[in-house]
Amino acid sequence: MWILKSYNRADVRVIKTRHRTGGVVLGVLLAIAGTALLVGWGQCRADMEVQGYSANVNDRFDNSSSFLGEAYNFSGVGNSSGAAGTGVWATMISPQYFVSASHAYPGPGTQLTFYSTNNPAGSSYTGTVASGTPIIDASGNYTDLWLGELTQPIPTSADISNYPIGYSPTGNYDGLGIYVYGVPNRLGYNHIVDTAMQALGVQNGTEVSESLYSNGFDPLPGGLEEAYLQPGDSGGPEFAVVNGSLALIGTNSFITGFQSGAVLVPYYLPQIQALMNLTDAQAATVTVPEPVALWLITAGLWLSLVSRRRRAA
Repeated sequence: MWILKSYNRADVRVIKTRHRTGGVVLGVLLAIAGTALLVGWGQCRADMEVQGYSANVNDRFDNSSSFLGEAYNFSGVGNSSGAAGTGVWATMISPQYFVSASHAYPGPGTQLTFYSTNNPAGSSYTGTVASGTPIIDASGNYTDLWLGELTQPIPTSADISNYPIGYSPTGNYDGLGIYVYGVPNRLGYNHIVDTAMQALGVQNGTEVSESLYSNGFDPLPGGLEEAYLQPGDSGGPEFAVVNGSLALIGTNSFITGFQSGAVLVPYYLPQIQALMNLTDAQAATVTVPEPVALWLITAGLWLSLVSRRRRAA
């Protein structure tokens, strides 16, 4: 997890409020991103923070009908510690390929467990990582996005999903509602505040830059469900809902004192597809709605969140 540090006094005042004011937050974030500090996954982990947290609403493996993501299929999200969700993450984008974070990826030989339903006692599939590589952008810079490959494709009979990558032809993702997935298989719901390309400096001798987006962490109307990443969430997925199904938008990457966010996966589609083409694999894509339509979708999702919260109470 990237921990963004070294602020001037004005930045500190913004950070302490944990308040979003239009598009200024990512501007502040990017002003300090050049001094990002990489925190390895072996450091102290914590459960992802969610506004108004309730186990039967936010924890997938509580296996409740009130689960925030009950309408969607999260079977393609795997972890090296299984249902505990305290290991490293992988999100399938084909039967054999997955994405994660370059600073917290499952290496060769790592076993990843996927569950076909939200019942941890139900059917599961365990695959073994064969190899992987960091995604390198068009300018030759390393990113915090990792593409991995299992030793064999997950069979259809395992009933494990893989996800299309959500893509905006205009490159506009601001305001997009996203489900944020982290430790310990916990789900929140945020909105993208802003996106930008930012050099993150040198980590372990490697120049790192990436297309980032930042998630707001102030309450939705009613104070519902917004997530704030913690160490250990790196590499977990962030999804939008497109045509009633999940589409991958980001992989958890960084936290600050006031925001957290992810690598914008669709920005790297050409690089991902070029690597997958080496084995004749394909990454599916789906077009995300434009901002005018997003607010209508968001309103419907918010009403759904209110209904689940009341049912769980």
